[in-house]
Amino acid sequence: MKKKSPPSQKHRDELRARNMDAFKSHYLQLANRLASHIPASKIVFDKNGQPDIEFEGQKFYNGDHDDFIKKQLIKQKSNPYRLGLAPPQPAKFDTVNKIFLESILTKSIKDADITFSKNKDTIESFFVTILGIGLGMHIDRIVEFSKCNTIIFVDPNIENLYHSLEIYDWAQLFEQQKEKRGSVKFLITNDPVEVFQKLIFFIRTINAPSVDGMLVYLHYNHALFNATYEQIRQKGNLCLAGLGFMADEVKMIENTHENLSSGTAHIYEQRQSKFITTPCFIVGCGPSLDQDLPYIKKHADNAIVFSSGSALGPLLNAGVIPDFQIEVENEGILPIMQHVSELHDISNICLVTSTTVECEIVNYFKNIIYHFRPSLSPYAIFSNDWKNTIPFHDPSVVNSSLGFAQDLGFREFFMFGCDMGTRDAEQHHAKNSYHFSPNAKLPSNDFCIPIPANFGGNTHTSNGLFEVKTAIENAISANREGRTYNNCTDGAYIKGTLPKFSNKIQLPKLKQGKKAEFVADVMSHCPIMSRDKFESHWQTDKIQDTIDEYINEMKAIVEYADFLHEDSHMIDFNDLFFKPTSALKAGVITFFRGSMQMILIAGLYYAHRVKSHKKQDEFEEILREELLLSLEVMHETTSDLVLRLASPSP
Repeated sequence: MKKKSPPSQKHRDELRARNMDAFKSHYLQLANRLASHIPASKIVFDKNGQPDIEFEGQKFYNGDHDDFIKKQLIKQKSNPYRLGLAPPQPAKFDTVNKIFLESILTKSIKDADITFSKNKDTIESFFVTILGIGLGMHIDRIVEFSKCNTIIFVDPNIENLYHSLEIYDWAQLFEQQKEKRGSVKFLITNDPVEVFQKLIFFIRTINAPSVDGMLVYLHYNHALFNATYEQIRQKGNLCLAGLGFMADEVKMIENTHENLSSGTAHIYEQRQSKFITTPCFIVGCGPSLDQDLPYIKKHADNAIVFSSGSALGPLLNAGVIPDFQIEVENEGILPIMQHVSELHDISNICLVTSTTVECEIVNYFKNIIYHFRPSLSPYAIFSNDWKNTIPFHDPSVVNSSLGFAQDLGFREFFMFGCDMGTRDAEQHHAKNSYHFSPNAKLPSNDFCIPIPANFGGNTHTSNGLFEVKTAIENAISANREGRTYNNCTDGAYIKGTLPKFSNKIQLPKLKQGKKAEFVADVMSHCPIMSRDKFESHWQTDKIQDTIDEYINEMKAIVEYADFLHEDSHMIDFNDLFFKPTSALKAGVITFFRGSMQMILIAGLYYAHRVKSHKKQDEFEEILREELLLSLEVMHETTSDLVLRLASPSP
């Protein structure tokens, strides 16, 4: 091995200072952690000048840093681990996306005789996730051969990053990434769930369509990295779940417009209330609800009851009238209400619902509170105020029930029917719920993920319900102090809750009439959106002008894009999608964002799998042509929406 002199202490001190300045400029919180860190290990150099990290006589690189890095890089290039997406399926798209995908495949396969390989044809990747920072000397080579735009570093502790400040030039990396409009992200945590959640967040907000083929580089073995690998392998497709479709956004704008245009709608306003001693029941429609209904009925007069979606039927059938009925979906709720109202009077229950709910629903209730969901187009157009949202409301109605109760100031929670999965796939909901009626449309759930059960043993959840469970755990973690969360559900264990059998519940009696007073008080704190206020938000000409502007900008990007060889067009798309300059623009771009992301995912998936290099240019022109046609359809659809709503009924 060629000998080299180790860097002098002066050089290492200068590099550390320069790196710390760079961290202060780009990652201030991490810089503060680095500045206060007291290392338990130390940097050492061998006689050949190779660096290492030594802890209690053990060396991180086993005294062979350079050869370790060299062999690891060779292995990564020859047999890379990467996130591979499943082939996009037209059946999973809405109309405009389905037509796009079917058209590019028909024109490519039948007309142009283009064939596609199973895997991506290059090691180059927009995203690289590096599991393990070490001393950082592997980083530049990975950036070089992957030509990545975004690097996500994962490490269980800050120790190695601290030492790398004297060995690796982080300031130069940050500058290089800035020059190519790239990103560097750090996840310094020992929690694999947190790592996966934030990976999904980074991918979805930086450039979701380019996640296919994301490289995952393992620098050293650790339980965190093994768990992260497994999360990516099992649930990698969650990166693209719920991006949204234009058809849904159009429907949600129509519903919101009708629901709010009367000038009498009560809009939720966050209260961040002081703690109240009255307990609350959060009721979902999981299969274990059946066994707990007698106990809910026994204690319902002594707690505020929040019914989540289809839990309403089983509750009413058991003789329990909830105080609040929570809804979030924009469709599929009407059949449930029709089913329940045939047997029960639900008019006196207070409905707390998203503005996007089916308009016919409101006819069943006297008291209605509307809230906005911030990821949807109506939020930015009609409110753009976080006070009008329910905290931690996504992704399901149970999340909204919990977030609503937390914001109202409850400190003692009892959860029923919040199973987050099932032991028997045939028993997916409470037995006497709408979901077992003859005409019910069942949600698509594949209960394939084993997880710990609340009262011991295991149960199984789906990708979607796992996301719901994780979001509930985050809401509980953020609202832990001074609160008790009792999980009475015979379903999944929920971190932050106390498993509790319902027959052990003992509650003090509430004063008669207190429940009704509480509901009335909540209603009184929700301001009414007047007709004038409504019209100040929905301004037809401005909305149409913004639609035209966005369509023209997206067409311009499609016209110049080099879909096969570089990524600047994807960064431009992302800037349009996630960096609007006004509330109106934020709302209007949401019309298009989900569908455009799904279209780009499908297009890029096949663009990087064209077998013959001679056919790549031909496929790129097919892709460009179909993208422009899809944008024309989107333009026409959204312009028709504005025209239909131009003269709303008072």
